Formats: sequence, C-alpha cells, structure tokens
Amino acid sequence: MRAQSVCSMLVVCLAGTGCSTDRAPTDPLEPQPTSGAIQITIEETGGRPDTDGYDLAITLATEAVPLVRTVQQGGGSLVLADLPPGTHSLRIEGLAAHCSVNGRHPRAFTVEAGKTTPITLGVLCPGPGAILVKTVTRGRDVEVTGYTLSIRGESLQERSIGTTDSLVVGEEDLPLGATWHVELTGVPANCSVDRPLLQALRDLRGATLRVEYGIACIPRSSRIAFELAGGIYVSNESDAVVLNRFGSPSNGGLSLSPDRTRVVFSTIDPDALDFVLAVATVGGNGFAGWGLAPYDGASFVGSQAWSPDGSRIVYSKQRGTSSEIYVINADGTDEVQLTFGGAWNTAPAWSPDGASIAFCRTVGDPMEDTPDIYRMNASDGAGIAKVASSGCDPAWSPDGARIAFTDFSPFGPSPDLAVVRVDGSELTRLHSGHLTVQEGARSPSWSPDGSQIAYAGGPRGNRIWIVDFDGGVFGETFPYRYGSAPSWR
Repeated sequence: MRAQSVCSMLVVCLAGTGCSTDRAPTDPLEPQPTSGAIQITIEETGGRPDTDGYDLAITLATEAVPLVRTVQQGGGSLVLADLPPGTHSLRIEGLAAHCSVNGRHPRAFTVEAGKTTPITLGVLCPGPGAILVKTVTRGRDVEVTGYTLSIRGESLQERSIGTTDSLVVGEEDLPLGATWHVELTGVPANCSVDRPLLQALRDLRGATLRVEYGIACIPRSSRIAFELAGGIYVSNESDAVVLNRFGSPSNGGLSLSPDRTRVVFSTIDPDALDFVLAVATVGGNGFAGWGLAPYDGASFVGSQAWSPDGSRIVYSKQRGTSSEIYVINADGTDEVQLTFGGAWNTAPAWSPDGASIAFCRTVGDPMEDTPDIYRMNASDGAGIAKVASSGCDPAWSPDGARIAFTDFSPFGPSPDLAVVRVDGSELTRLHSGHLTVQEGARSPSWSPDGSQIAYAGGPRGNRIWIVDFDGGVFGETFPYRYGSAPSWR
C-alpha cells in the first residue's frame, strides 16, 4: 500500500497539481581565472642617479617578444595584468654603466592564476670614484653566508660581502697606490666563480668601476666532467686535467662513470693515427685505451656512455655511409653490435635501470636530414621505438621517466634544450624558440637528483649552463663555467 501511495504522489507531482519543493535553483559556476598579474617595485639608491631612466623587459615563456616598459629616474611601481601562469623572467635594460641591479639578474618569477605576485628590484647607482662589487650565488650546497673581498694596494684591506650582495667601496677608502688587486675568497670548493678571482684595477679617476662575480655551486657529492680547450676536466676541489696523452678529444663528447672515477671519450691515437676509445682515471695521469678503428676499417668512433653499473660502454662507430651502435666491456673486450639498420645511429645513452638505450637515428643523409630519437632494448637492440622527432644527444633523467635532448625542430633558429617523457608525451622546451642564430642549447646532462640539467650553449658553444627543472617546468638558468660537453654524476 505504501509503495502504491508513493507512486500516486509522484504522478500528481508530475501532473503539476500542487506538489512543492524547498530545493533552491543551482547557482551557475564561477569562471576560473586563467591569468595573473605582477606588481613590480624598483628602488633606486646611490649618489649618482641614472638620469635618463631605463627599460623593464618581461620575457614570457609563451611569447618570443618581451614586454618592455619604461621606468623613469628614481624607480617606482607598475602593475602588469593578464599574464599567463608559469615561470617567466624579467631584466632591466639600458642602465647607466655605473649602476647595477641588486641580487639575481635577470630574475625568474612565477605567475599564478587569479593572484598578483609582488616583485621588488633594487638598483644601486653609487657616486663618482668608487668600486662597485656584486656577487650572485646560485645552485646547491652553498654552505657559507658570505665571502671575503680583499683589496690590496700598498696595504691589504678586507671586507665582508654576502653570497648575493652588493658592496660599494669609495675611492677615498681604498688603500694607497695607483693599482689595486681585488680578490674574492672564501668560495666553497664545490662552487665555480664566473670570472677570474684576481682582478688588476688602476686609478679610478672619479669613475665607478664594476666588478661582478657569478658563483655557481653544485652538490658536494657530485662532479661534472667537461671539455675545455682540448683538455678534459672534472670538478673536484679544483679543475684537474684527467687525460692529455691523446690531445684533443673528438666530437663524440665524453662520459663520466657512475662512480665518478673514470672518463671515457673518443680521440685520435697519435701513434696509430686512428680513432680509439680512451678511458682516463679522474685526478691522475693513468689511462687505458684500445683501438677499434684499426681492426675493422671504422672511420670514426665516438658518442659513448657508461652502463649504470660501470661495467660496459655503449658507443657508435662509423663505417662507410652508416653508423651503428655497439656495446663493449669497460676493459675493451667482447664487442657486441646492437643496430643493423644501415642508417646513421649515434649518441647512445643508457637508461638508469640498464634495460634500455636511447639513441639518435638519421634515415637519410646525415649531413642534410635531421635525426630523431629512438630507444631500444639494451640486451639485444630489439624493441626499437621512436621517442621524439628532430633531436639528438639524449640523456635519461635519474628516475628513468624522461629524456632530455638537443631539439633541432624548426620551432626556433637554433637548437634548444627539450625534455620529453619516455613515451613521447609532455614535450617541454627551455626557451620556446627565443634563441637567436648565434645562441644554442645542446648536450644536456642531468644532476644526480634530477632537479637540474647542465648543458652547453652560447655564441661559441664554450659555456656550460645549469637550469632548474621541476615536474616538467624549467626554472632559472645560470652560467656554471666555461667548457662544453658536460657529463654530470
């Protein structure tokens, strides 16, 4: 009976005969914000202002052309709205030669949807007759709160300066003498100073002389091997040439072993005049090398990488019009060929779990066509799958989830650094095509914890840079030292 009564009531309600409800109508959903804003405040100090003002350039990750806003003498505040969420950068352009921006510059900032991010920049314009010293420290394991600035003339004067700081020394406070030597000391051994520690300075004659130190630090437990001026170096307290018997390394780059004790690279043996793989001992003059080209007619050997346990080396070898991938024991025995495609296969990189090898493959003319990135089984070369188009120099992230590579896509005029998941999804570029034809980003190598990537770049390709990387998003980029072909362990 109750069921029948409920049904009857439902029929009456549907017929519109007096049923009512207390339910309120559903409110429309509020649209979610898709952009954010920044409020920039510039504080200018010093006794010699920049009289013609300067420009504030905002470079958005999604745009190739920066937003430029003029700032009048003395600084001030401005608000920029409708900015896309993400990590962007800003810099001040057109500053007078005697002025400097305090702290990190250019500076990265993050825009959050629906929020206004406050940013304060300090501009220091000291009066005439002074030395303006600036320090900017970036990276990991910065276990000091400041450095010591030594100024030596006829006597020695020492002053403290912070890790990211500015210091003005007036001409009247300098030690006597027509020439001064300025030196920054107290820099940790795991850090690199972006310019020589010793500067020779002459009579200021009423001018403001700028001395800027960029300090980049890497984790104390890690090392970066790199190439510079024909030699191979490893960051370890101080730079150490680990092998110079064979002279300049070839274009195949180099690879630091997982235990950070050996470097493998390809070069020309001056005795046999053939390409060989050479293994150098870090911090010593020991070496081991074995000739591959003399025994099978190979014309080039290179692009090498260590297995995760350091027992084997994967490399490419050119013969005629093709280049194939091989694996060999670290003592030069038991060579095994993995690719037989008749194509141009180079730049192999071993996955952290040892199961896969990423590499570059060019199907057409390697001098004309762009390579793509593939991966295959490390055991037998089977299971070849394409990961990304128009790229080379693959480098696995420590967790094996992503591959960083040199991106040759037509998105920009110069190669860029890109990161993609192993399945080919979520491609992220560092500069989004903002590089000029003189610039470039190439040869990536991950930090051991996967939070940063070192790469080579610049107009002449002789500078190593480090960029923060977090969950598929690039952060701040800063210079590490001069060199190329970094290998970070």
